[in-house]
Amino acid sequence: MILQLPRTNFKPLDEMERVGKQDLYEFIQTHNIRLPRDRRDAILQDILERTNGDYILTIGELRRLVNRALDSPEPKPSMEAELDDEFDY
Repeated sequence: MILQLPRTNFKPLDEMERVGKQDLYEFIQTHNIRLPRDRRDAILQDILERTNGDYILTIGELRRLVNRALDSPEPKPSMEAELDDEFDY
């Protein structure tokens, strides 16, 4: 269906496809969002279950996830890691 108005034409877009786990995985890689490797699949699956793959809801969940990560203090490196960095040739 095309609605024509004076000097204006527009066509409603079809509904977007549902977001899948691969889409989420590519998104977190592209935007360098770090998730614990051992929980990554469970976190992504949880997002999809809460949003049913709806694009707008999924973006909201990803924003919440990123904001929560930004609010968390970074873990302090261990003494061993500091020593490894010190003697990195």
